[in-house]
Amino acid sequence: MASHLPSDGMMKAIDDFESMRTLALESGLDDGEFDGTVRAYGYFIGKELAGCVAMKRSRGTYSVEWLAVRAQDRGKGIGRLLVEKVAEDAREDGAGHLWAIARTPEFFMHMGFTSSSQEISPVLSFENCRRCPQFNNTCSPKIVTKAL
Repeated sequence: MASHLPSDGMMKAIDDFESMRTLALESGLDDGEFDGTVRAYGYFIGKELAGCVAMKRSRGTYSVEWLAVRAQDRGKGIGRLLVEKVAEDAREDGAGHLWAIARTPEFFMHMGFTSSSQEISPVLSFENCRRCPQFNNTCSPKIVTKAL
């Protein structure tokens, strides 16, 4: 997949969780908590947050959380860049795997993730998903993992 990252774009570490929450909710994600967040990154086009991701750690397990890209900026490689940065950080921290609950599993599969299950996931579950009216209607998430 070719990357079409905007020439005026820049990724940087952020701690503005409210801006991340706003972008995620506008992108159709459910609200949640930032507990356990180890690092977070934003991709900015000019001064505007175009994409974001957080890396969480819970009981030694690393996961991709709060991944969101503005609708008009999807398909440009921003999401891939953000996930690759989290994977690099997790690897540097000594993680053997990176996990995610994927609303768009195909996106993750193209980056080398494989489908898993809640039964073998150390910490991820569909608990929050089940409360969402989109669950198994317009959204059928999967737990995915990638060996680092």
